[in-house]
Amino acid sequence: WAGAGLLALAFAALLGLALLRLRGHYFASASLVVAEGLRELVNSMTGLTGGGMGLNLPIPAMASVDVQARFFFYAMLLLAAATFAAMLLTANSKLGFGLRCIQQNESAADMLGVDTTFYKVSAFMLSGVFVGVAGGSFTVGIAYCARWFPKNQQGLAMGIFGAGNTGAAVTKLVAPLIVVAYGW
Repeated sequence: WAGAGLLALAFAALLGLALLRLRGHYFASASLVVAEGLRELVNSMTGLTGGGMGLNLPIPAMASVDVQARFFFYAMLLLAAATFAAMLLTANSKLGFGLRCIQQNESAADMLGVDTTFYKVSAFMLSGVFVGVAGGSFTVGIAYCARWFPKNQQGLAMGIFGAGNTGAAVTKLVAPLIVVAYGW
């Protein structure tokens, strides 16, 4: 999982340096091109990425199923705590101050000497680490979840396990509408 986090950090740095210098419709267009290009690349590299089916990594061998369940529970609890701690540390640091300046007015922050590209890429890299670790755990979680069900129900179990992604996508669509409707 740590390897997935480091790989995501490096990828976020490369992608961030290329994209986060852009603004407005140039940024939107470049982001769309990169996203579609990466989707095609991942889907065509079935030997490395598993294509549309993704990867299923082996589950670490442990003494019992109960020990495995506790391991995954505490691993995810640790990831959630680390994410929260990183958010608090970032909010109260120079990085957080720079990001708040950019949030208020990026052009003004740039004119006042705030290195906006550095702060945006740093935040992008930090978020990439946590997304990478969570994605690495997801590849193990699919196989772990399927083991609890008989062979004829494993497809349903993995579908339910992956349904959280659909919920996250719907939330990204609905949440801004709620925020605008209530004037937050």
